[in-house]
Amino acid sequence: MLYRKFDCDLIYKSFMHRKYGSFDNWREAAQLGTQELTEWKKAHIVPRKGESLPVDSDIYCALKECLKRYFLEKCAYCESEFDAVAWGDVEHYRPKRGVTEDLNHPGYYWLTYCESNLMPSCQKCNQGKGKRNHFPISGLRAAQPEHDIRLEKPLLLNPYEECDCGSDACHVSYVFEYSGWEVLATGRVEGLTDRGKESVKLYDLNRKSLVRRRRRNQVQAMKALRLAAVTPPALAAEWMMLFSEDQEHASAVRAACKAWITHYKKQLDDATARGG
Repeated sequence: MLYRKFDCDLIYKSFMHRKYGSFDNWREAAQLGTQELTEWKKAHIVPRKGESLPVDSDIYCALKECLKRYFLEKCAYCESEFDAVAWGDVEHYRPKRGVTEDLNHPGYYWLTYCESNLMPSCQKCNQGKGKRNHFPISGLRAAQPEHDIRLEKPLLLNPYEECDCGSDACHVSYVFEYSGWEVLATGRVEGLTDRGKESVKLYDLNRKSLVRRRRRNQVQAMKALRLAAVTPPALAAEWMMLFSEDQEHASAVRAACKAWITHYKKQLDDATARGG
């Protein structure tokens, strides 16, 4: 998971839509839609059989292209490039219709069209064995619009939060093995904190196909570093390129680069110490 700062001016600066036109018009539609959902909930405290929250998916789906561009055409959770093989979802970080961990919760219906609750996701992170309606917390759950959502303390990492997914975050770690001078990528990720562990599990970040693809990108990155290590300038240039945010599985590739350079330096220091 790679941090992307939440900034509406950046994310939606090029928003244009055949139905809503400008982003200001979209916001008016979102506000009206939120009001309608809130009024519907008040009138349907206990929904009758067959009744469902009347969500207008056109509203939040209108943001998909902007979200995909802002997240560099990648899933916000697993960082896979999915546009060539799937449509992708506009994912609700806090689920709109219900919460798996609290069957009496109505869902965060008042955040259905909230920009900070929406991000692009591949279907495998969002559906199937993925996140779906999960939203575990360790604090006090908000169940109505007037409740203070800051008291929830979510156990799922949020790509919009720097403390969750930024370069200094410490919730997850990529797993490597070592053999002599070699760093062996496994493609796997492990949680280091309760939040990290829940995120790895509920986003299904160690599914076989993802691990295989992530490992391939890590192996290619370390191979490129080995080839470039013949001269310091070449190594520095390759390092800068591999740290680009727009590449697939950027955080995993960065971790592989750091693991390789740290191990390489250690092995070189040990070898020269023995020689001296």
